[in-house]
Amino acid sequence: MKKTAFLILVILASASCKKKYACHCSTTVSYNSFTQYIFISKTTSISEKMTKKQAQSVCDDETANLNATYANISSNNGTRNNTGGNQMTSSASCNLE
Repeated sequence: MKKTAFLILVILASASCKKKYACHCSTTVSYNSFTQYIFISKTTSISEKMTKKQAQSVCDDETANLNATYANISSNNGTRNNTGGNQMTSSASCNLE
């Protein structure tokens, strides 16, 4: 009986660790190394309940996806060398909320 009550308590405690999170992302774009501005800043709710570690992983993946997307945009999907007079760089960061 005590073991059953303990197991139920453990299950309830672990289920309560999962909750809804959001990921706030900002992307800074630099054009010709002198103009910096926030290109996009948005907060997206993560649709599923998850642990904080899982949600942080989702935000980390979103950071990598944004950086790859803007790298592709600035290089025209790898067909243009991003050097010389019209150089664009970007950096994205996402934080868990």
